Parts: sequence; structure tokens; C-alpha cells
Amino acid sequence: EEITMDSDGPQASFYFYKEADSKGDGKLHCGPAWDFDLAYYNFGKSVLSGDGTRVFSNQTDSIFAATFPIHGYDDNLTDDQGSGNANTSGYGWITMLYRREDFVKRAAELYYECYDHYLLELTDTTQENGALITQMGEAIQPSAEMNNIVTHMYGKEYRRLGPNNGENFTECVDYIRSFTERRRNGLRAIWLEPFAEVRTEELQSIYEAIEQERYDEAEQKALQEILEDAVQAMDDAADMDEVQAIYEEAASALANVPRALLLGDCNDDLTVNVLDAQTLLMNYAKRLAGMSETFDTTQLRNADVDGNGTQDAVDAMHILRYAAAKLSDIPYTFPAEE
Repeated sequence: EEITMDSDGPQASFYFYKEADSKGDGKLHCGPAWDFDLAYYNFGKSVLSGDGTRVFSNQTDSIFAATFPIHGYDDNLTDDQGSGNANTSGYGWITMLYRREDFVKRAAELYYECYDHYLLELTDTTQENGALITQMGEAIQPSAEMNNIVTHMYGKEYRRLGPNNGENFTECVDYIRSFTERRRNGLRAIWLEPFAEVRTEELQSIYEAIEQERYDEAEQKALQEILEDAVQAMDDAADMDEVQAIYEEAASALANVPRALLLGDCNDDLTVNVLDAQTLLMNYAKRLAGMSETFDTTQLRNADVDGNGTQDAVDAMHILRYAAAKLSDIPYTFPAEE
């Protein structure tokens, strides 16, 4: 509803339903999504938002669906156009939900993860085969032209739909593409800040889950600096893609700060035994087979017990000797420690 700026949906054609207790999940659901004849600014419409600001359906840089009231909340009120529809801004369910910070953040997150990349595919004219909307329009054009003979959906003489959709089918298709492109840009700007807050909270959760006692003082400081720098960078980011890239880079960096050194501890369980030799050999075999290695920075460092800059079967041999010596209470020093 928000992507298409559908002025029907939030007030008249958008429903909550609950399935029977015998077969449902006990939750309220929204849908189905339908009645989009007023979407994409096909007809111009405006509504008073909760703060008294009038929002128009062609303002692609504004939140729209979340401003709509419940249709008919007070039938004694009429809107500015005298249609008899109640103008009860501020009472809509979406409006009330949108006042919740967690709801806005979740909307921003879901938009980026589920819709943003697809809207780009739909509208990007620089792609090899052009915008997907254009491709779909070309595929259905013969049917659309036949349909227009009967229904007069576009054209100067008999057009039934709104004044903004185009004079011919090609113009209509490109109008939808252009509107969607502008709307994508608008929503990316509107939801940039809440999206950055979501990624900031996720990164802070990753940081807080780190066992600080397993890091030396210098590494603890490095962890903190990674978090602080990333939070500031996300706050200053110009768009959602930049926020996501900063988040992913910082999350990876946090995971790769080496923990306290324990030579031979290849499986990172704070002890050295035959299981570490097995872990090392499995990782070494993957490398020889051209598969992705599974060691993180700490494991790579701990596995190099002979200090020659690589992790191989020789290191595993030393770990097995260490484990055997330990069982016999015989001291064994790794070459890297000598």
C-alpha cells in the first residue's frame, strides 16, 4: 500500500481477518491486497495527516498510507472534496501502528530486504534488457490494445481512468515505471534513519554477545573501536545500501578480531587435544580440495603451532604429540613457543 501510494487501501479496501480457531494460528492478518485503481497517482487524492499536514498522492517523498483514517469512523464528518467520506485522520490502524518506533523500524527493514532490490529491477532502464516493468508491458501490449478498444482505459477520446496515466499504452507503462522509481527513492530516504537504527542495534547485539574475557586488552579496545566507528558511519550514511555495507563489514570485522592466543586450540574450545588435530586436518583437506576453509582468524593463528605461516599436516602432528605428552604428564613445547 505504501509503495503504490494507494489511497483506497488504508481506508476502504484493506482488511484485517482472523481464521477460525480450529484451523488458524490465532493471529490477525492483513489482506488480501487489492483495489489499486487509485494507486500510482492514477487519480490525485490528499488526506490530512495526524499532525494536520495535507499529504497528496503524488508526493513520492512522503509517507502516505500510514496517514489514512478508517473509512466511515464518523459519518457526520466530510472531507474537503464533499464526497461524504469521513475525514477522521489519526484513527486508522496503520496510522496507530506507525506511531510505534519498533513498527517503523521493522517496516524499514522489511522494505529493504524484500522490496527495494525488486523495485530497482522493475524500474532500472540501464539493465541489459531494460526495466522489468517495460519488459512486462511489451509482453502484454497486444492484449492491452485489444482491451482498450472495449474499455477505453487510455487515450484522449474515451479515457475512463485518471488524468495522469498516459495517452497511449507505452506512455502508461513508462508512467508506472517512472512513478515507482521516484517512490523507491522516496522510501529509501524516508526509511534510511530507522533502517540505520535497526542495523546499529543488531551490531550492538553482536558486540554484546562477545565474551570479552577471551580477548587481550588491545583486542578488547579494537572491538570497541570497530563498533563505535561503524555506528558513526551508519549514522552518516547517504543511503540504505551504504548502511548495509557498513554493517556487514563491521560484523565481519568483529568476528575476526583474534581472541587470546592458545596455540593448538583449532576448534576454539579453550583446550588442546586430539580433536584439534582432527579439526586442523579437515580444514587442511578442504583447502587442498579447493573448498572454502572454515577457520576464523583466531583458529588460523592457533593452528600454526610451528610458526611457519601456514596450517598443515605438520601442525597436526605437533598437536598429536602435545596431546600424547599431556596424557603422560610430559612437557611438550610447540616450535612456535621455542
